[in-house]
Amino acid sequence: PPLRYDATALPNKAAVEFAVFPGSIADNKRVVDLPLSRGTLIVLVARDGDNIVPDGSTVLRSGDVVQLLSNLTFIKDAHQLFQSQEPAKGQTKAD
Repeated sequence: PPLRYDATALPNKAAVEFAVFPGSIADNKRVVDLPLSRGTLIVLVARDGDNIVPDGSTVLRSGDVVQLLSNLTFIKDAHQLFQSQEPAKGQTKAD
């Protein structure tokens, strides 16, 4: 039978989506240059109405939405790559 992808059926794995924020670690970086944990894969990038199956040379941009397949233990680490690195208004990076 053909292989059927169902992330919910994979033990200890999850498919999640994150937006790429301006100034994030992932913004303007090639997939190959991201410090992704072993067992984390960027499956799809949504950009300007298109769905892109990325390879290592794909450059992520702010506004992209990425779908990841990852071990549950690495999702929080992966999420931090896509969040803004700028402190919230009224806070400093040391907060």
